[in-house]
Amino acid sequence: MGVRMKSNAPTGRRKLAKKEGDEGDGGGITSEENTMLVELHVHLDGSAKSSTVWDLGQKKGINLPGKNFEEFKDYVTSLEASNLPKILSTFGVFMPTLAGDGEAIKRIAYELCEYEAKQGVAYFEARYSPHLLANCDVSLEWGQKAGQLRPRDVVEYVNKGLQEGCRDFGIKGNTILCCIRHKPEWSAEVLTLCREFQDNPNVGIDIAAYECVPSDPLHIQIYQEAARCGVHRTAHAGESTSSESVLEAIDKMSVDRIGHGYKVLEDDQLYERVKSLNTHFEVSLTSSYYTGVCQDYVNHPVKRFAMDDVNFSLSTDDPGIFLNTLDDEFSIAYNKLGLNEMQMTKLTFNAAKSSFLPPGEKQDLLDNLRRVYKIPI
Repeated sequence: MGVRMKSNAPTGRRKLAKKEGDEGDGGGITSEENTMLVELHVHLDGSAKSSTVWDLGQKKGINLPGKNFEEFKDYVTSLEASNLPKILSTFGVFMPTLAGDGEAIKRIAYELCEYEAKQGVAYFEARYSPHLLANCDVSLEWGQKAGQLRPRDVVEYVNKGLQEGCRDFGIKGNTILCCIRHKPEWSAEVLTLCREFQDNPNVGIDIAAYECVPSDPLHIQIYQEAARCGVHRTAHAGESTSSESVLEAIDKMSVDRIGHGYKVLEDDQLYERVKSLNTHFEVSLTSSYYTGVCQDYVNHPVKRFAMDDVNFSLSTDDPGIFLNTLDDEFSIAYNKLGLNEMQMTKLTFNAAKSSFLPPGEKQDLLDNLRRVYKIPI
């Protein structure tokens, strides 16, 4: 496939010193076991391990593709450049094993903490749609049986999984709840849940799924209300459609960050605006290649972002599908895009500064990054 290389690319993965008085309960971002990477754009369901999905499918008698686990894994992991709709269709294969099953949802949240900790991530923000994982009070998108698991219940199971995972693996993780473009009727409840669990552990709202679906006025209204209520806002935009979606996210949805956003380069005036606004772009290089959004790395938009000192960071997006790590993303940036060590160090600081952490926790994260990188506080 030509993109999954390993290198000695610097990523700033150094040990943190434990805070004085820290008993190492795993809930913070300063324990000895942590190393200093930050990830802002990873989908909870898209990070589910193939082995977990296979195990759940076997136990539930769900007919999954492939005669055995290896064939199934080959089927659901995307190792060739393709297109975004095809990648999104992969979710239809494994989501039936998760949707409506609280313990399964808790398990993938717990396992995401393990995955992030193994990469040396100190802090991450995982996003998901509580409605797509429910089987009560929602349309059954995956053909799952109707049951008793409401969207609010999904949030509670995710929170339990994160709480236990953060404790056990010495990491800090929060959540972002997703609206779905073709389901505007869900968005009001998404915002209600964002507010109910605000900062504990929800830190923001997102809108995801097919960009080609025009934004319903209700989505715009919900985002405007989120801004009024102090809920942080990000949006998938400018990935597979035109720069118009980025313009809408900036002007009508008042976002703090943009998921992907590569098409912003189609509009010079808009590009200058997002630079002046210091809008943060959540970038995934591997994802952009596999979805066919960017055909190669020679002319990748992120090269322009780096040259112009745009505020962006690197993330894995859907590591359960792409089988990528943050090390892979940094390696591509180093070997394929030509970013230097100073630029890549800045990406981690960009992520921390643009995180949706409460101010005090964000300052703690930045202070510890500065200690690791030996930058005076």
